[in-house]
Amino acid sequence: MHNMHRNLYYNAVTLVLLAVLSACAQDASKSAGAAAAAAPNQDEPKLQAKSRAFLLRGLTAEMTVVRTTLPRGKEGLHLNSDGQIDQRRLQVQLTGAGTALRPGEAAQITKIDFRKDSIVFDLNGGTAQKRKWYQNIEVSGGISSTVTQEQQEAERMAGSQVTIDFGHPLPDLSVEEVKTMLAAVLDFSQRSASLILTDTWPPEIQDKVKNHQLAAGMTKDQVLASRGKPDNKIREKKGAVDQETWIYGTVPNKVMLVVFEGEEVVEAKEYIPGIPATKVPREGDPQ
Repeated sequence: MHNMHRNLYYNAVTLVLLAVLSACAQDASKSAGAAAAAAPNQDEPKLQAKSRAFLLRGLTAEMTVVRTTLPRGKEGLHLNSDGQIDQRRLQVQLTGAGTALRPGEAAQITKIDFRKDSIVFDLNGGTAQKRKWYQNIEVSGGISSTVTQEQQEAERMAGSQVTIDFGHPLPDLSVEEVKTMLAAVLDFSQRSASLILTDTWPPEIQDKVKNHQLAAGMTKDQVLASRGKPDNKIREKKGAVDQETWIYGTVPNKVMLVVFEGEEVVEAKEYIPGIPATKVPREGDPQ
């Protein structure tokens, strides 16, 4: 009888040990599987210099339509390579810094930064909050005016940033693959209203826009398409006429002043320190 109890005891202990070892083996297997899933594929090709050049060429200056609200601030919006947005991080940015771009608004990719495990896209100049003009502007022989603090704030806060986080070294990518990753945030299949208008513009205006040139008589949409967003704007009265001046560049470098009355350019002048101002003629004006 004593032997029988002893055998039963040993059998029970053996069963418990087997159960414990089996559970440990399953946990180890799950941990190994999770680690393998999280780790990058060592055989996956890394981003090649040629692919990087294609991405820069194919995406820089690309016009898109925003699909989700984009924040101001330094971080912008983050998503992973599967296109999943980090919603918690996004809400923190929107709450703390406010909104830069809303769904349906046009945006341009103005810079791409390749980092060790992420790609960062600046939209409409990005999130850098730098003073782009001076509170008081004096241009020799030209316009003198004051830019309000509110105007400066609006100008420098219009951009945002989108980051694709890979969590491992960048794989080799094509332009279409990156567009697919960004699809939840940016729509590359649409064109903004101002871009659609380009098809109806006169051929001479389309040529100016393609060559990033200006001419008196152009509209604000045409100037935006030709030269992009100005560094600053000034609103003032000239007699009974309201004028708006768009400023490209900063002193002491070359400065372009584009003066509008209503929606039309009435004058555009380029200033280079030490050189008399050059007036941009109206199409059809005698030379």
